[in-house]
Amino acid sequence: MSNNSYKVKTSIGEFWYKRDDLNVLHREDGPAVIKISGNNRTTIYYLNGRRHRADGPAYCEFNKEFDDPDNDDDGYHEYWYHGVLYFANSVQDFKLQTSLKAFK
Repeated sequence: MSNNSYKVKTSIGEFWYKRDDLNVLHREDGPAVIKISGNNRTTIYYLNGRRHRADGPAYCEFNKEFDDPDNDDDGYHEYWYHGVLYFANSVQDFKLQTSLKAFK
């Protein structure tokens, strides 16, 4: 676990907050929110209170009965980069979009 985060475990899931501000979801080394309900699993990546993940989808929903969480074609995904939603069909497409944005 990152030294900048504080983990809170509840009956609905695990949440990581900034150590110096427990109102801000934040985790540098994995999802800041992990919720499991029956066969459904949701992971959400946050950095400083904003949805963000540079190397894949920041919001993922999977049904453990039907979906493979290691396969980017399974489940529902949203790609977020510093709080901005990107419309991408794959991790490769998302990485291309964010790399092109750096040159604008």
